[in-house]
Amino acid sequence: MFVKVAMVYDEYGQLVEESKLRHHPTTDKLGLTHKLRVIKKKFHHELREKMSKVLATLTDDEILPRRLTMFFDPIPVLPIATPEGTAEVIPEVGHAIPVNRGRSRVLEIGCSDGSWCFRFKAEQPTWIVEGVDDSNHWLCADKDLIARDFIISEGRINPDDYFSRMHSTQESPEFTVRSINALFTHETPMSQNAYEVIRAREIFDRVESYKTILEEIRLILKPDGIVEFIEIDPRPRFPVGCKREAIEKSAKQKSRPQTDIEDRFKDPFDAELATNVPGWSKRVEERQKAILRPLREGEGVAAANLKSWLQGAGFYDVREIVVPIPVGGNQLSGQYLKDFLLYEIELEDAGTELHEKLPAVEMKALESGCYYLNLHIVAGNKPAFPRPGDLLKDGTRQDMTAAKYNTMAHINSKMAWKR
Repeated sequence: MFVKVAMVYDEYGQLVEESKLRHHPTTDKLGLTHKLRVIKKKFHHELREKMSKVLATLTDDEILPRRLTMFFDPIPVLPIATPEGTAEVIPEVGHAIPVNRGRSRVLEIGCSDGSWCFRFKAEQPTWIVEGVDDSNHWLCADKDLIARDFIISEGRINPDDYFSRMHSTQESPEFTVRSINALFTHETPMSQNAYEVIRAREIFDRVESYKTILEEIRLILKPDGIVEFIEIDPRPRFPVGCKREAIEKSAKQKSRPQTDIEDRFKDPFDAELATNVPGWSKRVEERQKAILRPLREGEGVAAANLKSWLQGAGFYDVREIVVPIPVGGNQLSGQYLKDFLLYEIELEDAGTELHEKLPAVEMKALESGCYYLNLHIVAGNKPAFPRPGDLLKDGTRQDMTAAKYNTMAHINSKMAWKR
């Protein structure tokens, strides 16, 4: 006889019985992975703030000038009125969720203190700028801030107007508190087809399922809208041009023959991974295990897989920029990145048990400037047509009709459609 037991994910990303969800384990019962998760969760905003310094320095050095606007033209779309009875060019659009025709909107997922939202609003005052995170950290940055919640409607909702609850005017950025894993699957879901641009930075350590969040982003993004991710690959790398003797004289770079057919499909960036800093590499491996629902189904490191994830999720014209950032050395960005890594180590070593279980990091490597981390900037566009399986306005799902398939074939030269 089998008994069905409801299973849910707890705050540590582990599957537990639903009845035990509110029974939190005591500190002495938490393992290494759980404790690393607690540290990441507690000091998340401080870590993001230190990483923001690294990215701001790169912009100042013109390494990543206009990194967001390089993927789209920030000319605002002004509200337009569509005459009643006007036929749309998009096939079967009468059955689909309507598209927001109001002012241009941008959403930052995991906005933290909202600093990017305020900067973008200052540069593009006609845009509606909104941010979402699981805590109202923006109030810590500015205690006098009176920020509107963009989810809460301040006027009368017109049942015939899908976008009537959205704010049409804005003096400063608006924010809302909710889990980034529940953008659409929520009692008050965000509106579909609403945003021209969605941006997210360093969020995948908190993402329960990359497939789910990409699907939700695709739903709330307007057709042909752009999503941009900025993620750091935490694995240390060793550039060819640096002298290994500065770190370890015995370490030598060797080329290896191709041993099987799978080698042909390996990421070329993996050849740069450092092999002579086992302590540093082991800590990164333990941190990867501690992210929410880690490395399941062969997902791997988020930053290194984002491009293929977006392509598989149905986005087209997916672009990627990989920027190597040195750790330590003479550059200001390297100094900030070193400070970020030292802060992580300090938090981990504050607990005696963690200090004993985690290997020591090669501090000389952090100071040398010979090692670096890869920053991945990945952007893609939402297709202009509903994808097979999309939820439509009447509650049904989009089918692949012969007419739609023919239309997609004709526009294939303009956009690389991903089925």
